[in-house]
Amino acid sequence: MPGATVRKITAPQLAPATAKECLGRSDRIAWTQIIAGFVFGVPLLFLGPMFVALLLWLRHGPKGSYWAWVFDCAPLVIPALLLLEIASSGKYLEDLAGRLDDSPFVRRRSGGVIIFFFFSLLGPGIVMAAFRRWQRLKKHVGASRDRAAQTLSDLYKADGGVDIFTLLRPQEDLGELMPVLEYLVDYDWIGASKMGDRIWLLSEGRKRLDR
Repeated sequence: MPGATVRKITAPQLAPATAKECLGRSDRIAWTQIIAGFVFGVPLLFLGPMFVALLLWLRHGPKGSYWAWVFDCAPLVIPALLLLEIASSGKYLEDLAGRLDDSPFVRRRSGGVIIFFFFSLLGPGIVMAAFRRWQRLKKHVGASRDRAAQTLSDLYKADGGVDIFTLLRPQEDLGELMPVLEYLVDYDWIGASKMGDRIWLLSEGRKRLDR
């Protein structure tokens, strides 16, 4: 059409420096969650020993110092609760409630047990969640954040998935890029095909980059 203006549509751009800043913020949040988990979770580990010690203390008189009973019980109760949390993948209370009979009588009789495990597993649950976050962060400590930022910048302007080999720089092999991609996948920045040959920027990852 004569006189019509042709508008050039350009792909959205993201500076690698901006992407690196977002990655740094994500790492700082992860470290904050880890530290907070241990700071708040470790004291809560003593809830279980406190319940057990209270029962034993009352049963025996009470006799002696209650806190002495607590610290006597702690070396046995805390490891047992941590093992229970690990073995059940944090779902012991849910599994226990599911195994109970639906009758009100059974649920009333089991209420004390559920309350005990609910509070006793708070500390182990928080501590183990922090430990798993630390393991995940430690696993990717060697992944270059600069290279990860460049990868996010490249995927940001791509329309859909891209072939993994198109992201390789000159003289770079796939073995060097893989730790970066594993880091980005593990922290929900990017998605990958089942074959592992194509990757893309996740919608949630794009939203985090746009903030």
